[in-house]
Parts: sequence; structure tokens; C-alpha cells
Amino acid sequence: MKFLADMGISMKTVLWLRSQKLDVVHLREEHLQRMPDSEIMVKAQTEGRIILTMDLDFSQLVAASHGTLPSLISFRLSVEFSDLQDRSYASLGLEPKQLMVLHYEPFHDQERVSA
Repeated sequence: MKFLADMGISMKTVLWLRSQKLDVVHLREEHLQRMPDSEIMVKAQTEGRIILTMDLDFSQLVAASHGTLPSLISFRLSVEFSDLQDRSYASLGLEPKQLMVLHYEPFHDQERVSA
């Protein structure tokens, strides 16, 4: 699997994924910090990469594309949706529960990281 890490994903996460033998590129490494989301989507699709992000805008772009855009893994510190997010997804004809959101909590315990 090949991944493209958005700016919200830490380099520590990228390095850990690489230690697991995964092909991961971070936008920062390619000096693309200011690349618009729409161009990031094109880059990921062209390179056959799954986008790793903490930005909910990508989820909306993918949902609105009806499956024509690349895959996405959205890391959130919470799975709760705000009223604004609920309205935003509703404008796309979606319910928040229709979206897969991963609950991410950073590991602080070395034993858990290597398990």
C-alpha cells in the first residue's frame, strides 16, 4: 500500500509507518505544504496513494465525488460531529454515521507501540 500524508499528520507517524515497511510520502518532504486539497487529491490518485489526513474537508471531497477520488483515511481526535459538520454532510445528502472515521489516540506507552 502507498500513502500520502497531509500536513496534519506528524512526521513521527510517517516514520513509524515506514518502519512497518509501508510506502509513505509526506507533503512537507516534497515542499508541497501549500498545495490545495483538490490538487492533493489529484496527486494521490495519479500516484495510486491513499491520503492520510486529519482534515475533514477531504472526507467531503471524496463523498461528493461518489467514489471517483482516491481512498482516504481520516484521523480524528474525537468521533463527535459538530452541528456545522452535521449540516455540511447533510448538504451532500449524507448522515455522519455513513462516513468511516477512525478514532486516533497517540501511543505514549512504548510497550503498546511495539505490540
